[in-house]
Amino acid sequence: MLHRDVKPGNVMVDEQGEPVVLDFGLARPEEDTGEGLTASADQLGTPAYMSPEQIQGMSKTLDRRCDVYALGVTMYEFLAKKHPFVAPTREQLYRNVLAGRAPQLSREGRYISSDLSVVVHTAMSLASDHRYESAAAFADDLRRVRLLQPISAKRPGQLQRFARWCQRNRSRRAAELAGEGQKTEAENARQQAENAKLQAERARQESVTSQRVSDFLVELFKVADGSTYRGTTVTAREVLDQGYRRIEQELRDEPEIKARLMATMGVVYQHLGLFDRAKEMFAQSLQLRETHDAGPRELAVSQRNLGELAHFREDFEAAERRYREAEATLAKVNVGADRDYAKTLDLLGRVRRDQGDFVGAEAYHQRSFAMRQQLEDNALDLSDSHQSLGMLAGYRGDAKAALPHWLEAIALCKSALGPQSGQMPELLQGLGLTYHRLGRTDEAKETLRVAMALTREVLGESHQGVGFCLDALGGIAADAGNREEAMRCYSEARAIFAMFFGEVSRAVAIEANNYGVLANELQKWDEAMDSLQNALAIRIKLFGEKHADVAWTLSNLGVAHQGGGDVDGALGNFQRSYEVFCQVLGKESPEAQSVAGRVVRMLEGKESPQLSTWRARLLKK
Repeated sequence: MLHRDVKPGNVMVDEQGEPVVLDFGLARPEEDTGEGLTASADQLGTPAYMSPEQIQGMSKTLDRRCDVYALGVTMYEFLAKKHPFVAPTREQLYRNVLAGRAPQLSREGRYISSDLSVVVHTAMSLASDHRYESAAAFADDLRRVRLLQPISAKRPGQLQRFARWCQRNRSRRAAELAGEGQKTEAENARQQAENAKLQAERARQESVTSQRVSDFLVELFKVADGSTYRGTTVTAREVLDQGYRRIEQELRDEPEIKARLMATMGVVYQHLGLFDRAKEMFAQSLQLRETHDAGPRELAVSQRNLGELAHFREDFEAAERRYREAEATLAKVNVGADRDYAKTLDLLGRVRRDQGDFVGAEAYHQRSFAMRQQLEDNALDLSDSHQSLGMLAGYRGDAKAALPHWLEAIALCKSALGPQSGQMPELLQGLGLTYHRLGRTDEAKETLRVAMALTREVLGESHQGVGFCLDALGGIAADAGNREEAMRCYSEARAIFAMFFGEVSRAVAIEANNYGVLANELQKWDEAMDSLQNALAIRIKLFGEKHADVAWTLSNLGVAHQGGGDVDGALGNFQRSYEVFCQVLGKESPEAQSVAGRVVRMLEGKESPQLSTWRARLLKK
């Protein structure tokens, strides 16, 4: 039996909580030929919930999948709190339905899993052959989503997406009959042929460029093959440097290939910790593209490369400036739902987050996420967005909100690249830290250990990711009171960061400070002072004297001097710490008052002209 008018108003819930479908006024047997219907009855139903075949008047060939479609639209509206085909007129509504223009399922403020989105969009497929065979099959997949079991519906592959494109274009004529212009089939065919030719030429040019880049890199890395250079050990740095020399010699007349190779090699230099060399490569790539009239996408990629390098080195102002340049470059073309534009927006969100602007960061992330939902082959893009949103929630201290984003990011990455991909360690690190913040210590430790093992296997023993895992495990051990284990983790992380980022880096300073704090707690005063003085020197070099991180290290150093019996040294460091906190955070800040209180407690019971002064500071007089 076909209902032919499924919609929210015809679905009710009875006293037992079971759904009931009402109003069978338009129902007919599925095998009915419809010969008794008049021509005006070909589009029976409520327009907003009619399937494409109903809109096209194909009443004689309707089957139960038209009701599946209406159920899908109803479910979409329930989840998103809006109709998938919003339109001011019936004609525009029909055009939107026949073009398959339903946005990717999402709802502001509510997490909707990718599996649930796939299920709903499968029910709403433009072609009935791509929908569920029955409402029961649709319901079964919804049950699987609820139970976290694998669903039967699949994300569309390349062949299916091509078929859908063909279906949309076959439907264009029907959409025109619903009010979309009066172009002839010949005109449509000619326009489609021209578009196809243009796309084919672009694809050909991209293929040639990609092949040239690939061939060059394959030939270059033969230098590491023992059959080519027997008895020698060749480092990655030597391979890259030789590549640069060859680029200069062999590709002078091929600027785009030269620019792309420099950008690719710049990324490798960056991940080897050779930041100055990476910056040189990125800058030359951008200059080549600017002087040889490269397209806006190529320019934006080079601008973004420089931004990501600056961001990696924690130069947030320079990073944001480059990201904004890339955004402006891409905005000059009609990008629509564009992968490069979405990535740039996401990076702008990350750099705003790192500067403490959480509201601005979320706005950028949500814009990027909405755009990525409209892309084809979007699993990795959506994984990236979930990672960003998970990180932002973590920065805000909301681990509960962060958890589903990390889980979804990992699931999407696995579906696209498999469990051993280079992106997976960083995602597992984020999940492990989130478990730790939620108090799920055993899960946190296990996840971080898996992340560390995978990082070592995929990216090498000395990769920064290993250091970040060790830092997180150190924090878990410290919170559990296992100070010796935590100090070992911090020490190993510090050595890795020193190799990767250099001795003068924020990461090294953090590990040195953490180690010193724990040494204080274990009353290892000399170890504490050595490590904290190292952290202080790095932080002053990086941030100058007036920075909260500097003030914290000064306070910790004061504790080490106090524990070692050096009262004057302790007072001197506490004094400097207090002054910096007052300048950066204000005299009434908890940090400044905490330092003042520590001094008062240290001097209590001692005859000291400084005691009354510090008491006044503590009381804000």
